[in-house]
Amino acid sequence: MLLTSKPVKEIFCCPEESNFYSHSLESLVLNNCTRSDVVVEFGSGDGSPVINSLIRTKFDGVIHGFDLSKEACQVANSKIKDSKLNNKYIIHNSSFFDASRPDADYLISNPPYLPAWDNDLYQPLLHGGVDGNTISKQR
Repeated sequence: MLLTSKPVKEIFCCPEESNFYSHSLESLVLNNCTRSDVVVEFGSGDGSPVINSLIRTKFDGVIHGFDLSKEACQVANSKIKDSKLNNKYIIHNSSFFDASRPDADYLISNPPYLPAWDNDLYQPLLHGGVDGNTISKQR
């Protein structure tokens, strides 16, 4: 069962990108975790990639996701509830950089990465600054 979301202007929506991220999570992280592992996610969006990965794997730890968008968090929490993953995926509507975060074994993210002078792009939510990794370099 793959989840998709209704497009909302403030919520990133690209099924191909989300599926790639989901499969990467499975092969690089979730299939290698132990029962007690904690994962922190920067920029959860609508939650679809992680939800899809949790449905397809036997990961039994907890993922704490952080997103600034209230709308994205609402959509993600609705999908989490519908998927009965409340005990595995917890979304925090706060800045990853400013929030108190749990100690984690892994940090996952699919941050904006397109280099451009401004966000006047076909997919502005992928705008990663002039060099494409402005957010990735943030502390």
